[in-house]
Amino acid sequence: MEKPPESTVFVMLLTENTLSKPRHVWEQTCDQLSDDIQTLRRQQLNMPTLEKIEEELQRRGSTLKNYPEMPFPELTNKEDAGNV
Repeated sequence: MEKPPESTVFVMLLTENTLSKPRHVWEQTCDQLSDDIQTLRRQQLNMPTLEKIEEELQRRGSTLKNYPEMPFPELTNKEDAGNV
């Protein structure tokens, strides 16, 4: 099971009123929360690149699916790919 992003955990803690000093927790964790967002943005920006690589591999009779350690592009609609 995949670990939820820290921002999701922070939201859960806020909405469940389990933080007595939310601002303090925010100040102590904002860098980690920002890392989550940066990672997500980087993944979103990489999708068009992965799609291009997948297209070129397919032209050569291959696919990224042949490389299990590689991510596979989630977007399959080219119009959506430019909308990241």
